[in-house]
Amino acid sequence: MSTLVLGSAKGIVSLPERVSDTTGGSSFVSAETAYTLGFVIGGPLLTFVSIRLGRRLLLLVSMAASVLANIAMALTSGGLPAPAGAAIIGALYGVFLGVACVTAASMAPPAWLGRALSVVVAGHATTTLLGLVLSAWMIEVMSWELALLVSAVADLLSLPLLGVLLPPAGAPRQRAGRFRAAFAPRVLAVLGIAAFLIGGQNALLAFVSPVPTGWSEWTVGLLSLLLGGVAAVMATATLAGGWAADRDARRTLLIGNGVLVLMLVVVLLSGGLPDVAMASVLVWALALYVVEPSVVHGLFTAAGPGRHVGVSLLFSAIGVGSMAGQGAIYVLTRVSWFAGQKAGSWLSNLGWREIVLVVALLIGLAAFPVIRAVSRRHDASPVSGHQPLDGPSAHSTISAG
Repeated sequence: MSTLVLGSAKGIVSLPERVSDTTGGSSFVSAETAYTLGFVIGGPLLTFVSIRLGRRLLLLVSMAASVLANIAMALTSGGLPAPAGAAIIGALYGVFLGVACVTAASMAPPAWLGRALSVVVAGHATTTLLGLVLSAWMIEVMSWELALLVSAVADLLSLPLLGVLLPPAGAPRQRAGRFRAAFAPRVLAVLGIAAFLIGGQNALLAFVSPVPTGWSEWTVGLLSLLLGGVAAVMATATLAGGWAADRDARRTLLIGNGVLVLMLVVVLLSGGLPDVAMASVLVWALALYVVEPSVVHGLFTAAGPGRHVGVSLLFSAIGVGSMAGQGAIYVLTRVSWFAGQKAGSWLSNLGWREIVLVVALLIGLAAFPVIRAVSRRHDASPVSGHQPLDGPSAHSTISAG
């Protein structure tokens, strides 16, 4: 719940209505970019320098700081520039998300690691849909500044819940070796899987999804019901992926990636059958949600004592992969247009959507050997994937910091 509340601020700080209140054109792009950069870069950096505070305290501090940042952006027109405020909020969310994963994992038995992680991941996944839609609705019925204040109040209400529900101790102090473990070769390979398989595929998916027609005939109630149903399906797929990761994370990744590849082939071959394409894209999207907990699970087992920084880097890698995917879309559209101007070019027979699908298919095929290589190195390691999270007890909660 706290992940959903905190993550929904992205929609508020980056919606186009912000433009009409300030500079009239550039603030929208810079605020959205600043939030993403804050999440991708600021999140891991803040985690690195502040993990000694302990997880419980860090969660509370990041939530309280988000309340102050939202209030500052709402009340200081010109005092705190929108991009700076957006970057701060993005960085704080990056810290909160990573620490929330580690905290959730440490409060569950080792056999339930995937399911514990999937709860936080599900909150993050639904934020991308419900958070943006809710933010758009808020700004429709109130000013941008008031929407920020409402977001601050929601964050503030989450503070006592965190204080009551979290155990009263923090993480142990981190040694330098634990930070080095977050950059081990196998961890970097998992980060690459996260960037391309989750971030990149998500970005490509958004550009090739068929758009249903007839939205104007839908009432607000029906649209809300549809969005709620989609969010519920997303969360259910993510939670199911956590259960599958507990059974066998490597097998889940391989099967899930196989489904991704198969659905891409079906979409490419669907031709003039929009219903088949739409159903295939839906399965493609659900497969991405199912495999994400296994990727996070793999990071935990690969990073060992460096999981505190590693999990924050993982979500940053997904963000980088998404930005790279969006950049690739722009390049591919330009290539498709240029090829269309050249008579006889083989690319002139392909639309940019087909090129995007081919790129996504190549990413999926390349992921197979990487997943197998990472799994083999893990199997050869004498260290078990289900180590104690923070100390000698495998079912520790949050040990003293």
